[in-house]
Amino acid sequence: MTTMFTLLIREILNQLKWFTMIIQLQPRQNALHEYSERLRKQYQNHLQTGAIIKHRQAPKAIFHTVELKIIHDKKKRKEGNLRRHAKPGTLWV
Repeated sequence: MTTMFTLLIREILNQLKWFTMIIQLQPRQNALHEYSERLRKQYQNHLQTGAIIKHRQAPKAIFHTVELKIIHDKKKRKEGNLRRHAKPGTLWV
């Protein structure tokens, strides 16, 4: 469950990264982005760098939509399993 959650978060963060590359950034934001990329390249072999990058905070709305998607998939999977493993004629739809 957590691996699916982390994969979705990483995918969303990658989309955010590409989005920031597409839109016009303010000069200060652009400088901050370039500086963080340079630091990431400079210290890419250190162990803690990967942990810091993975635990970057994302907006609350993104986490909320991901959680709702996981909950929806869980309900759908559970209902499918219930139908699949029930005796014939016991479930009414």
